[in-house]
Amino acid sequence: MPLHGKAWEVKVEKSQGQIWLAKGWNDLCAYYSLSISILFIFTYIPSSHFDIAIYDQTTTEIEYEIDQDIELDEEEEVIPVLQANAYVIKEYIQVNP
Repeated sequence: MPLHGKAWEVKVEKSQGQIWLAKGWNDLCAYYSLSISILFIFTYIPSSHFDIAIYDQTTTEIEYEIDQDIELDEEEEVIPVLQANAYVIKEYIQVNP
């Protein structure tokens, strides 16, 4: 997932029938200063990656500057994800309290 030109690799773990965002997730959240009040829309792109749109509390999409110095490897498989402590259940993303 190139988010403003940057691809993030986040490990996904399955536990008790749920999918959890794991290693790499906290780094991504810290880089973008993400918090629980932010809305994330994940769009699955075949080949195991997601495009992500980030919205603020007013549901306005947050636009990040494009990082021109980052080179993307189109053959690299990454699963980028957003939202601290998120998990996927039946195609919905829910947040742990």
